[in-house]
Amino acid sequence: MEREMLMNCQLPRFVSAAIAISLFAVLSTECLAQGMPLTKEQWAQKMIKEQSVTGRLCKPGGFLLSCFSPRTKADDPADQGKTLGEAECVEATQMLAKTHLADGSAKSGGQKVVGMFFNRLPVNLNDYNQKMYDEKLAKEIMSQIVSVLNKQGAMLLRSPACDRKLEATFPR
Repeated sequence: MEREMLMNCQLPRFVSAAIAISLFAVLSTECLAQGMPLTKEQWAQKMIKEQSVTGRLCKPGGFLLSCFSPRTKADDPADQGKTLGEAECVEATQMLAKTHLADGSAKSGGQKVVGMFFNRLPVNLNDYNQKMYDEKLAKEIMSQIVSVLNKQGAMLLRSPACDRKLEATFPR
């Protein structure tokens, strides 16, 4: 069991500080290079702070900003005939990321609010899981934005250039 924990770069909660220091000295360089896993709370805070989803989805000239026709059924008359702008994209992705990653520390109506995406996260995320869930979160947020754009009459422009931009947003 102890060897397995060392291989996964995790220590049991009952390990004293002195033992932990000596165990950390024993950890392999592969484990140290890989980084310690983050709790889902730490990862959620990191994602909101670093705004990686916003950077991925709202790049100038990127998929969301350049591959949709102007809106024809916008709720706000000022948005009629406009395409999604960078500021609007940033605002939407940040709001959606905060909503999805709410960790229960905020209260609404006296009750803790926990985001749907946050609930699906594992307790600890290693480097691989962090990247995988970053992409899943970005895809989920993008699908919500695309859904709103479609309801507002914006249509996806199908072209090889837009296909390349989508591929650049979510490389394989």
